[in-house]
Amino acid sequence: QEQYKLFIDNLNPDKISDKYRFLRRDAKIFWEYYSRLTDLEQSYYKSFVAFISREFQLSKIGRHGVHRSNGLASLWLDPVMEKEDMFSILSLMKITKNETDQAQPLLTLSFTENSSRLSKFRIGDVTVLYPENEEGPSPLSNQIFKCTILELNTEKVVVRLRARQKNFDLFRKYDYWNLESDVLDSGFNHQFYGLFDFMSADESYRRRMLCIDPPPLPNEEIHYENAEMTAEQVEVMQKAIAAKDYYLLWGPPGTGKTSVMIKNLVEYYHKSTSKNILLLAYTNRAVDEICSAIHELLNGKYLRIGSRHSTGKKYVGQLLSTKTENIETRQEILDLFNEAQITVSTVSSFQGKRELKKLKKYDLAIVDEASQLLEPMLVGLLSRFDKAILIGDHKQLPAVVTQSRVQSLVDDEALESLGVKDRRMSLFERMYSNAVNKEWKWAYGALSHQGRMHQDILTFISPEFYENSLKVLPKVDRLINKPMLKSRSERQELLIQNRLIFLDAPVDPSMTRKTNLIEAQLVERLVYEWEDIYTYNKIELQPDSIGVITPFRSQIATIKSQEYFKKPNKVTVDTVERYQGGSRNQIIISLAINEFSLLKSITNVSEEGIDRKLNVALTRGKENIIIIGNKRILSKNPTYQRLIDYCKCLSLQEFNSLT
Repeated sequence: QEQYKLFIDNLNPDKISDKYRFLRRDAKIFWEYYSRLTDLEQSYYKSFVAFISREFQLSKIGRHGVHRSNGLASLWLDPVMEKEDMFSILSLMKITKNETDQAQPLLTLSFTENSSRLSKFRIGDVTVLYPENEEGPSPLSNQIFKCTILELNTEKVVVRLRARQKNFDLFRKYDYWNLESDVLDSGFNHQFYGLFDFMSADESYRRRMLCIDPPPLPNEEIHYENAEMTAEQVEVMQKAIAAKDYYLLWGPPGTGKTSVMIKNLVEYYHKSTSKNILLLAYTNRAVDEICSAIHELLNGKYLRIGSRHSTGKKYVGQLLSTKTENIETRQEILDLFNEAQITVSTVSSFQGKRELKKLKKYDLAIVDEASQLLEPMLVGLLSRFDKAILIGDHKQLPAVVTQSRVQSLVDDEALESLGVKDRRMSLFERMYSNAVNKEWKWAYGALSHQGRMHQDILTFISPEFYENSLKVLPKVDRLINKPMLKSRSERQELLIQNRLIFLDAPVDPSMTRKTNLIEAQLVERLVYEWEDIYTYNKIELQPDSIGVITPFRSQIATIKSQEYFKKPNKVTVDTVERYQGGSRNQIIISLAINEFSLLKSITNVSEEGIDRKLNVALTRGKENIIIIGNKRILSKNPTYQRLIDYCKCLSLQEFNSLT
């Protein structure tokens, strides 16, 4: 942090020569705000500038050690064979269709017999494309193209280039092309902008965000009634509506944060006020969930900001880009915004359109998944609103950070006294902890009844992750009933009757890091079994029926290489991070741990000792959860040992012996 103090001191315009007049002009604006901050606020600012800068640097050069990653530098540092083993490259593809001179510059590449087709890539990933020359991959000796994956299957990949191309000579010159991951700088820039917005906000706002001062007490009592909500949910609604400045809502999994609370908040403000509302979330999947909750309620009369390639098909028509396709004047755009009381977006997409600040004034921000957002992502952004309602669960996954815990810790007593102890912590978690500790009861609330997980699953979840405070919703028979599905074999009966099963699988003999072919094959068998159970019970398989979770993208690729997943199906295979916010009737978890050193990579332990990654994985399942892993290795972790003890535990041999 000290080096950033020296750097910031040099931004004093009095220290900048007149010959750098544009730099001096910009520094003057910065210094005007920075110099008015208190010593504490300056320490806060410098602390997070240092934190973001290190994250930015690590995204380029990577992190070294046992679990090393070279970041963007892996383009030239990692051997091709290692990239193929880690499923981080799509190689030796041929261009079969070139439309890069069109308004949407698309390039279609088909796999060849020598291509590495399995990869950790997903639709929407940002990548770099470069040619293969006679000496092999050549990212350093040729032009590279930044692009986004729009389509990906076992035969081809379609990418959209960042810019149109008029010269096709380079594309014709080389026969083979490779695709690897890229890193966007925009996310880091948004955080720097966020810190500037915090710095330029008024003093009273800064003091409230740092939790030096409490938010104002409500000056009116809200009478809200809703027969479809529980008494607890109604009480939280009343407090959230009455709150001034901000309200913090802690909602564990399945408690209705989106489907009940956000939906009814939107309904209340839409019908009872003329306030302009901005609904934000961290991921596009969560934004889709918000759209699902409000779409019929608003009869489709809302705006969504984002890309059509990361938006659910049902909601593409709500996109700003879709609605402005035929607009020709600025006034028409203004009219579009004025007519839309509700706007929905990811935090990143909204921050990427800073010009919206000039087009529309939003009165209220409702932020879902707030516990996944780092402080700089929100601390300045919220200054744009009269009030914010932050909704999250800090016992679930936090934001993804590359820095180690040691690098993230704060060594400043004044900041620590405000709860700024670990810069990986979300703004939501810090403010919620302060509100609880300082008894600002009008500023926070919690939900304690869930309607997702069956009681037999919750019996492990509640004491392990929620201090026994999480309970099932009353009068919901599904949550307490015995299994009703019929089976046609011993194996199916085992799967149906046991809510939590652990299958002890051997390590992969190939000892490939972060992949286990034996587990992947077992996942396929289990999916076939559950699909047959659905068929036998005359229940149609839906996208929310069966889900597969694994910690590693490389294991996703291994699972998807099995025959079942090569054909169109309704089973989603993804990481736990991407599953946060979703749920399935049956969840299959493949841990793919082949060595003790990888145990740490599948956990995310909070200061309270809660494994947030395991919490999210287990709380995705409504009816049944099957965990596949190596018992000998996993038992070295106390939480996993307790989980295995709670589960119906079988060896692979015992499972195979069932008829």
